[in-house]
Amino acid sequence: MCFFTQAQQEFHVFPNASTKGIGSLQNPWDLQTALSQKPYVVNGGDTIWLHEGVYDGRFVSTLQSTISNKNIIVASYKNDKVVLNGNIPSDKPSVFEVRGN
Repeated sequence: MCFFTQAQQEFHVFPNASTKGIGSLQNPWDLQTALSQKPYVVNGGDTIWLHEGVYDGRFVSTLQSTISNKNIIVASYKNDKVVLNGNIPSDKPSVFEVRGN
C-alpha cells in the first residue's frame, strides 16, 4: 500500500527581491516570479505571502492548482500593507491579470 501526501507550503515575496529567489523568507521571490510558478513548485493548498511594500509593474498570474478543491492563496502577510503600482509604461491592459485556474 502506498500513500502520497501533498504538504501545504508557504512562500514569501518582497518588492525588491531577486528573480533568482527560491520563495523562502531568507531568499524570497519577486512578485512576477511567484505568480509564474509551475504546479510542481506551488500547488493547491499552498500560500504565497506578499510582504509590505509597493510592487511596481503589471503582473500576470499563471498559477494552476492540480489538486481538486484546493486553491492557491496569494495574500498580504499578516497586517502588511501591499500596493500594486501599475502606473508604469506597459503594453499590458491591467495591473493584475489571472490566467491560471
